[in-house]
Amino acid sequence: MMNMSIIPQFNCKYIISVLLSTYNGDKYLKSQLDSVFVCDNVCCRIFVRDDGSSDRTQNILDTYQECKKLTWIKGENIGPARSFMELLYRADEADYYSFCDQDDVWQKDKLSVAIDKLSSIPENIPALYFSEKTIVDKDLMPIKDTHGNYLLTLGESFINNPVTGCTMVINKKLRDIIVSAKIPDYFSLHDSWIYRICLAVGGVVIYDRTPHILYRQHGNNVVGHIGLFKRMYAFVNNIFRNTECARSKVAYELLNSYNSYMTDDNKMLLEQLSRYKISILNKLRLLINPRMRTHSWIGTLTFRFYVLFNRY
Repeated sequence: MMNMSIIPQFNCKYIISVLLSTYNGDKYLKSQLDSVFVCDNVCCRIFVRDDGSSDRTQNILDTYQECKKLTWIKGENIGPARSFMELLYRADEADYYSFCDQDDVWQKDKLSVAIDKLSSIPENIPALYFSEKTIVDKDLMPIKDTHGNYLLTLGESFINNPVTGCTMVINKKLRDIIVSAKIPDYFSLHDSWIYRICLAVGGVVIYDRTPHILYRQHGNNVVGHIGLFKRMYAFVNNIFRNTECARSKVAYELLNSYNSYMTDDNKMLLEQLSRYKISILNKLRLLINPRMRTHSWIGTLTFRFYVLFNRY
């Protein structure tokens, strides 16, 4: 565990650990960090892992660490997903954990709103909060607010992931469950992995339709906002070229790691997802499972095409 400085902002009833993974982010890192420091009514521990930067990112982190505003560690380049998971596993205990990108700007109420909503959930129940976001250009000029209609179910999470990691806050109970198993051999993004864990173990998901973050798009984002054209391209690419079958692998990892926390219904769903290619009967069971749907009929239809072509 790391010994991290606490940055107090008025109310210290709860401690929140802000986890930031950096990689060659010197252009926007200062504005992101400064926006975290001025968040209202929270006590923050900021814990940073640098993923092998070659620009001035590490110098910036040194400056803030010398002022006791954060703690950072240097790591090898393992990509943002594993870097964020390593942060979560290595962080000191806190009441809540938040995930922070290196190039956005947080509104002052981002953390306090999340904590206010999560604090209404009993401590023994795993819980996850996420919000919408205001998409802005590189100069922070607003482009649009995101919005969606979500079922927030385990089945839907394997069709559509509504959670953007930088808007996500989780409680201690969910974090404790996550770190009870090792970081999996296979997963795609840390936000979808954590979201699926929460749903699989019967946790509470809180969706806030109000944006509390300026989500910067500048052409170098590791994962940015995905438009319609990119979605269509991804669909065609997955049908004809992708043989990775990421979702079924993730379902297997999830079942293997956290089955002791799951209901029989959730275990059965994950077994269907991970074993659908074994037989036509297994595939049919998955296709007709009423839990495998999303609010969008296009999303549900896309899922069925992927399963039919063994691309799930």
